[in-house]
Order: sequence, then structure tokens, then C-alpha cells
Amino acid sequence: MIGLAKALSKKRDYNSAEPLYRRALTIYQSLFGKSNDNTAIPLYHLANLCRDKGDYDNAYQLYHQALAIFELKLGSDDPSTLQVRTDLKNLPLAFKIRRLFKPIIQLFK
Repeated sequence: MIGLAKALSKKRDYNSAEPLYRRALTIYQSLFGKSNDNTAIPLYHLANLCRDKGDYDNAYQLYHQALAIFELKLGSDDPSTLQVRTDLKNLPLAFKIRRLFKPIIQLFK
């Protein structure tokens, strides 16, 4: 399910990918619990999707949830933890870039 959602996200088909990520998150939460590092995986992917579609508020919240789980379960130096932390730090930059280039992007649509 996550693999299909990732493929749809790469195609920028966010409307089809998002329900798959949300369904995967629900399944992972019921299988592993809300604070398991496996559950942080769909949270992280959902955060990426929200970032990519410009929903920065939700992306911020989801990155924070995933980061808290990864730090608790894997430690602050684990590669997964570091990746989420980096993406969270870069979120303001993604917002600025999107805001600056939005008028230009609209010209080519």
C-alpha cells in the first residue's frame, strides 16, 4: 500500500496517494501501536506528501509526530531520525521556494 502511494506521489497524484497513506497509517497503528517506529513510517511519508502538495501545517505536525516516535524508539542519531529532522528543518525553505515560484509555475500550466 505504501509502495503504491509512493508511486502515485511521484506522479504528483496526491489525491489518490493520500488515502492510501492514511489507510496504511491506520493499519500500522492497529498492528503496532501509535508509538511504534513502524507506525512512524507512514506518518513520515504522509508528511512528505503534505509538504509536496503545499499543506505545510499538516506536514509540520506529521513530521513532529514521526520525529518524536523515531527519537523515542531509535535514538537521536539513527538515520531515520536524522532524515525526519532534516526534512522538518527544511520545511520553511520548501514553503519559501513554493511561494516565490508559484506565479512562474502558473504560467506554464
